[in-house]
Amino acid sequence: MQELGPLLKEIMSELAPGIELDADGLPAAPGGEQCCALDRNETLTTQIRDALDHDKAVSSLLPYLRDPVLPRDEEMEEALQPF
Repeated sequence: MQELGPLLKEIMSELAPGIELDADGLPAAPGGEQCCALDRNETLTTQIRDALDHDKAVSSLLPYLRDPVLPRDEEMEEALQPF
């Protein structure tokens, strides 16, 4: 399974600014524990990954975010800059 943490953290920080996130990009409960409502739910992770794969705004960027050694032209570098 590929690490979704950095991408999820970026998405969550834009959707819910001010909410403290754990290392996986999930909302952290007080004291740094993981929020029990999400409980590292594999179903949620799968749903987010599937939704991103079908999102026209980011689907073309995903291979480059998942594999940073893929060759990138100047246009792709610019598109990936926010991430």
